[in-house]
Amino acid sequence: MKRLSPKTIRCELKYKIFNHDLFKFYSWLYKNSTFTNTYPNRVVSSLYFDTQNFDFAISNMSGESRRIKVRARWYGSNTKIICNDFIQKNIHFNIELKRKDNNLSDKHLLDQIYFKNSSEHIQRISFIEKNLNNNVNLRAYGLNDYLSAAVFVSYEREYYEIIGNSTVRLTIDNNINYSTKDSNSYDGKLSHDFSIVELKFDPAQREKVEDLMSSFPFRQMRFSKYLSAISKIKLISY
Repeated sequence: MKRLSPKTIRCELKYKIFNHDLFKFYSWLYKNSTFTNTYPNRVVSSLYFDTQNFDFAISNMSGESRRIKVRARWYGSNTKIICNDFIQKNIHFNIELKRKDNNLSDKHLLDQIYFKNSSEHIQRISFIEKNLNNNVNLRAYGLNDYLSAAVFVSYEREYYEIIGNSTVRLTIDNNINYSTKDSNSYDGKLSHDFSIVELKFDPAQREKVEDLMSSFPFRQMRFSKYLSAISKIKLISY
């Protein structure tokens, strides 16, 4: 994998906050930090893609420092019946490639697809899949294996930024749900008793962030929504 792009590189730290500790988290957020709510909450949904052998998932599961995710992302209204949201009319999809190198990552927009009319979800998946695999930018990153749709993931996200510094962001993901690519019903919930907090910042802000997070009462951890979802539906063992 090529080196991450200096223009889009950022550091990402993740924390699992259990429901019984949420009061402690929000107490820190409002009393001991300079974060402020910057955007309305919204539902974030993704259809993840992988190789036939689930190479992306396996590299994550094995703890490889350099790994890749490819997804079609949109902003919907329903975290439970994700496929119903996926097939609606007037839906705009961002086709994204995300690369990670330990705690550093970058994200690249490969394509944008807009559907004016509703359609069957298998037809829509096939259209996106075909466009993805014909994408010249995808090949530029050395991804030559055919990529297939694997699983849907959806969650409700809260957005915060440091006051006066938009390069340091904190998001809170609640009600994380998943669905198989072949289902048009509710399959399951990943986050029965926890939320995922992600801290994202320009590496140049590391010293400031370390000072800010010195009072944070939770430990950093690894967590992949994609990996957790495909293990739930038994595509891989994790």
